[in-house]
Amino acid sequence: MTEDTSFAPLGAAKRDANTAISPDNNDHIGWKLAANWWGECSTSATNKPRSSSPLKAAAGRAPLSPAKKQATRTAPPMTISSLLHPAPHPAACKPRSPAKKRPPTNPSSDPSSAPTTGTSNSSKLTDENDSSSKQGAPSPGALLRMQSASTRPAPHPIPELTRLTSPRHLEPMATIIHSMASLSRAGCERSQRKTNQDSCFAFRQYVQPHQAIACVLDGHGPHGHGVSGFIKQQLPMAIAEQLRCKGEAAAGAALRAAFLEVQASLRASNAVVNARLSGSTAVVSLLQGRKLTTAWVGDSRAILLRKEAGGGWRGIPLTHDHKPNVAGELSRILAAGGRVERLSDGYGREVGPQRVWLPSSWVPGLAMTRALGDFVAHSVGVIAEPEMHTCELENGDGFLVVASDGVWEFMTCQDVADVAGGAHSAEEACKAVVEAANDRWSGINEGVVDDISVVVAKLLPPSSYEDGY
Repeated sequence: MTEDTSFAPLGAAKRDANTAISPDNNDHIGWKLAANWWGECSTSATNKPRSSSPLKAAAGRAPLSPAKKQATRTAPPMTISSLLHPAPHPAACKPRSPAKKRPPTNPSSDPSSAPTTGTSNSSKLTDENDSSSKQGAPSPGALLRMQSASTRPAPHPIPELTRLTSPRHLEPMATIIHSMASLSRAGCERSQRKTNQDSCFAFRQYVQPHQAIACVLDGHGPHGHGVSGFIKQQLPMAIAEQLRCKGEAAAGAALRAAFLEVQASLRASNAVVNARLSGSTAVVSLLQGRKLTTAWVGDSRAILLRKEAGGGWRGIPLTHDHKPNVAGELSRILAAGGRVERLSDGYGREVGPQRVWLPSSWVPGLAMTRALGDFVAHSVGVIAEPEMHTCELENGDGFLVVASDGVWEFMTCQDVADVAGGAHSAEEACKAVVEAANDRWSGINEGVVDDISVVVAKLLPPSSYEDGY
């Protein structure tokens, strides 16, 4: 059987389940966000629609004078350099006007009444070859540039989110994360390769240098691949916008709002993505310096691998599954009028996990109580609101692992720790976990293997980033 895998290193987002984006295409989402926001902000209210025929519109129109061209010049285009070093407001560059002459009282006795030149702060804006500028009166060229500086519209400020500076108390990800990688393998049914319904994205440096993010999405239902793909495109931008609006201190509230925003977008795009009986899990781990916030719906999981004193590795869960047999989840489903039952085989024996059903029909049969999409299931108590877990990275934390239930179906947190703990890079850890999970599926369910997706961040030891911060 031919292996069908895709690998995306160093924070590359996966365009689809089997295609990876090159790292230099989208290694830093902040520049993409800044370009989008700048395009929205820089649209002037005084812009007029252009003529359908530029040649016809220009006919009979007198050419603009150099002064008019200079005065109507718009703000400079957005570049990466302008993000790193934003240009000052034009008013800050406006030259000082030459000092006015005061009526002399007694030149012989009051030397301060002598005329001043006023060229010390505007020498760069004057014509050096014009002798009049040396006598205090600005040259025609200087007057033209002064007029342009005073009439040119001020550029819109760059949103604070796009400024690539980080607070001193938050370490940049370059000193916390050694490497980051993602790997997704399509499953098979009856030994035939199936469509991979998983999606994932990871950014070693997210919007700010002290931010990183990892996400895994596990689609289900007839259009599960479309739902997970839609979420992958929408969720990174939604989280970035909510962080900008609510502030980094409210990371949990920002993640919650982003999940609900994407759910609303799925409803609005129902003609494009059919999510009535299809949906997706989602688990997102956001690093801000050493603060780790994880939000999730469904049964995809995130864990930390921590080095033990004896030399081994221990898996520490950051999430728990949203299943119908969990007391709090079950009570919500029943209060909304839903049913929770297992399927039965031909002999009347119950098989499989507990599932959510409508009160009088055997749909949708969802085996989880929180998910994105799944509009029919949402009518009986399934919700898209995520749960949160926040912690600080500790000295022994060596790996962050985020994975779909293709890993967790037959592997525990400790199994993953045993397999990935000794890896020298995130890529090596990803491959080891995916291979181990695939072997478990092949050995237990012959001919049936679920989609398997993993994102791993290998963390640097504290001694690598304690100094200087």
